[in-house]
Amino acid sequence: MRARSIAVMATVLVALSACASTAPPAEEVAEPTAASATATPTPTPAADEATDFGAAEFNDRGNLIKQIGQPAGMTYYDTVVAHFTVSEMVLDIECTSGFSIPSANGHYLGIKIDIETLPELADADFASVTISPYDWQVFDSTGMRLNDAQGNAWSCLDTAEQLPIDLGPGQRASGWIVL
Repeated sequence: MRARSIAVMATVLVALSACASTAPPAEEVAEPTAASATATPTPTPAADEATDFGAAEFNDRGNLIKQIGQPAGMTYYDTVVAHFTVSEMVLDIECTSGFSIPSANGHYLGIKIDIETLPELADADFASVTISPYDWQVFDSTGMRLNDAQGNAWSCLDTAEQLPIDLGPGQRASGWIVL
């Protein structure tokens, strides 16, 4: 049950990247895996239920679809423990690290995430939320999953611009993940 709930949180991020007007070409669609989420997220209520996070809409892979700027959240059982938003997506983001190397997959996709964890996260079994660039998936235009979504993206941005990988209770952060 916990693994399924974690997968739902990860799929929220998928839909955010898939719905952006600045999303990658059809041959590249970013999708996270569930391995990095440490809070137990649950799906948004059915489409006929109004919530702070909007109606639930799913794609063919069962991933929750969100628009850029649309609030999303994570819950631990029935308690909201984090709010987040994908505020921007940039295809071929400008690399700023000073030692970046060309993209292994043809493009860099920058995803800016704003996140706030709530004090209630302290009551979770794992009192942290992790959103890592290493846990995303990329599919080509035929639906084939690429083996390496990260490619050389680790070298693109200065660490001060990157989203912190791990956040504890009552923390706010804003930063980029690059695929």
